[in-house]
Amino acid sequence: DDDGSLMEEVVATFLKIAPVRLNAIRKAARRNAAQLERAAHSFLGSCGNLGCRRMADLCARLEVLGRSGSTEGAPDIARTLEEEYAAVKPHLEALPGRHPKRLGPAAPSAS
Repeated sequence: DDDGSLMEEVVATFLKIAPVRLNAIRKAARRNAAQLERAAHSFLGSCGNLGCRRMADLCARLEVLGRSGSTEGAPDIARTLEEEYAAVKPHLEALPGRHPKRLGPAAPSAS
C-alpha cells in the first residue's frame, strides 16, 4: 500500500501474537512433539513474512524436531527463539511510521 499502513498492521499483529506463539512453543517443547510441530509451523510463516530469518530458522528446526516425534533439545531451541524475538522486537517497534499502540491508517498530517 502507498501509505505503509499495511506493513504497520502486519508488524502490530506480529508483535501481538508473538508472545502467544512463543508461550505455546515453550510449553510444547517440554512435553508434546505434535503440539511443538504445529506451534512452530504456525509461527514460522509469520517470522518469514517479516524477514526474521533467524527466528524462522529456529521455528523450522523445532517443526522438524516435533515432526520426528521428539522434543529432545527443544527447550534450548525455544529459549534461543525467545532471545532472538527479544532482540528483534525493538527494531520492529521502531520501524518508520509505526505507532506501537495503534492499528489502522496513519493519522492525517498537519499541513
